[in-house]
Amino acid sequence: MKKIIFLIVLSLTIFSCTNVPKGEFLITGKVKGLQDGKMVTLKMRNDFGLIVNMDSAKVKDGKFTMKGKVKEPSILALFIQDSQNPLPFILETGAIEITIDKDSIWKSEIGGTHNNEIFQEFNTKINSFNKKLMAFKNKNMLKAMELQKKQDKVGLEALNKE
Repeated sequence: MKKIIFLIVLSLTIFSCTNVPKGEFLITGKVKGLQDGKMVTLKMRNDFGLIVNMDSAKVKDGKFTMKGKVKEPSILALFIQDSQNPLPFILETGAIEITIDKDSIWKSEIGGTHNNEIFQEFNTKINSFNKKLMAFKNKNMLKAMELQKKQDKVGLEALNKE
């Protein structure tokens, strides 16, 4: 009896998973801080270098979905209504999961497909590096200005190396 229940639960779990046909994508997104009815727009750069709308979806209960066909992976961006910054990600075949923080777009999370997992890891490392760089700049800005005022080339060079 336990084996039968286990097999039923396992079967339901397998069939409930999103199965995206080959050559297609499915974006499931969650948006923190965006009201129902607001738009999320998928944009791409066309052959002439112009940014054009590819798809859009309305947010309902903090969620949205988009689906379509894709020939090859490419970097696109989601534009969130009432937000100034786009969220770049890799559009490729498969189920792409995106959690967007409207107020701090760089805290958003992208995953679900191989390239987006790698892209998310890269972005996390870059953001960490940028935070350290900004902290260093803020800490040493006055020192750099004083060295520049004194025309201390040796001191400035040492600070630059650091």
